[in-house]
Amino acid sequence: MRRLFALTLTAAVLSISPAARADSTKQACVQAYVDAQRLRKADKLTEARQKLELCADDACPATVKKDCKPWLEENERDQPTLAFSALDLAGKKTTTVRVIVDGAKLGDQLPSGPLKVDPGAHTIRFEAEGLEPIEIEVALQKGEKAREVLADFSKQKKAAEPAAPEGPAPAAAETAGRKTPVLVYVLGGVGVLGLASFAYFGSTGKSEEDDLADSCAPGCDPADVDAAHRKMLIADISLGVSAVAFGAAAYVFFTRPAKTESATRLGVTALPGGGGAFVRGAF
Repeated sequence: MRRLFALTLTAAVLSISPAARADSTKQACVQAYVDAQRLRKADKLTEARQKLELCADDACPATVKKDCKPWLEENERDQPTLAFSALDLAGKKTTTVRVIVDGAKLGDQLPSGPLKVDPGAHTIRFEAEGLEPIEIEVALQKGEKAREVLADFSKQKKAAEPAAPEGPAPAAAETAGRKTPVLVYVLGGVGVLGLASFAYFGSTGKSEEDDLADSCAPGCDPADVDAAHRKMLIADISLGVSAVAFGAAAYVFFTRPAKTESATRLGVTALPGGGGAFVRGAF
């Protein structure tokens, strides 16, 4: 009697199991369908892919598969990926580096292929034996593929190398202690004054010559003509004095001895139609 009851119970279970399993599968498909849409809207494409793979399965109802399969393809296009690379202390490519993405360890070697991640900000940490870890922040957009993240450990070697002592350059060492003679500054000042005089008298004389040419040429008053010519002459002389002064200043500067003792004297004298300056010194 007991044996007959057991056989009857087993037959009943077997008869309802396929229907129960089908109903359970249908519910799982529908739930995955709903969850996938919610996750995609939240840009959680990694979790969404898992749900879409479930509801796109052939065991799911046709109405569910019809949407899930194209959504899965869109999800693959939208999901960004990361590509990792690293350089050792010698600056050569290496794969013996641990990678941790957002706190999740990927292994003791660089991943061989791109890693699928969600859009948005991510923290990538690279760890190599005996070296300081490197952390890199990246922000990915939808559809951004194979975004390379490079960990350059060779920079640590450069930072650890002692800096070469900085000594004076040969030219600087040679001229160290050589003071600039006062005469250099004086001559430079004379050069500047000469340029200023050239600019003033040159522009004034040229303006007067142009006015005479427009107003009275060729019958202008000789005194006016001489005044304009005199200003142009002063301008030419000023330019020459400026050039000589700058040249002399350069000569004194580059040929100065280790200790320079020079007596300089600057003077100003009046000249017909203008003025002049003179410098006396040993150089």
